[in-house]
Amino acid sequence: MTVRENMAGMPIRWEWIGALLVRIISGAGAALNYALLRTSPSETTFFPGLSVIAGIRAFVTKRVAVFTEYKYNRATIEFSDQHVKAEYRTNYFMAGLSYHFQ
Repeated sequence: MTVRENMAGMPIRWEWIGALLVRIISGAGAALNYALLRTSPSETTFFPGLSVIAGIRAFVTKRVAVFTEYKYNRATIEFSDQHVKAEYRTNYFMAGLSYHFQ
């Protein structure tokens, strides 16, 4: 099964300037998900869900930042033709380096 998720929500961002510019990001909102069940015949469906995100981004220069984020997704998937029902829950832990075009 393949699942894709799109979130529409209200992220909240706090910023302060000290030795580094730090952004704390958090948000929650509705998600629109797409799933493909690879059976014979295959079946696709769209379904609503919940998405939550939290993270920290710290700028080490004016354009380069290091970040860490956590994202949680939850939904119920139903494929009517195949009589399949599943609980979809994912946890993403991400970290990296980002470049900001200003």
